[in-house]
Amino acid sequence: MFRSQEEGKCLVFGSHLPQKGDRKVILHILVVKNTYTVTQAQSKLPALLKEVNERGTAYGISVREDVKAYLVSKERMKAITETVEILANRDAAAAIRDYEAGKTRFHPIDILDE
Repeated sequence: MFRSQEEGKCLVFGSHLPQKGDRKVILHILVVKNTYTVTQAQSKLPALLKEVNERGTAYGISVREDVKAYLVSKERMKAITETVEILANRDAAAAIRDYEAGKTRFHPIDILDE
């Protein structure tokens, strides 16, 4: 499941919303430094799109001071989606946890020829 929650000026993407004492993985934190109203964003859209794609900046779009959407680049959204899909796979998530815990063993690629 993919949900998001605005926490201050960060957007947290994950398979759940973090709770106190929770040890589950937060998939991605997207720092949103600037928020624009719909009207402001409309008038600056070409410049915002250029900024998003060239510098990786992200913008919040608000209606009556409530952020309703985020403007992120296609590449950043693809990366977020890929991360969510990988971590949604139990085997992949377990392999990542094992690697981070130092439980993964690596072997030379030459052994595949045998």
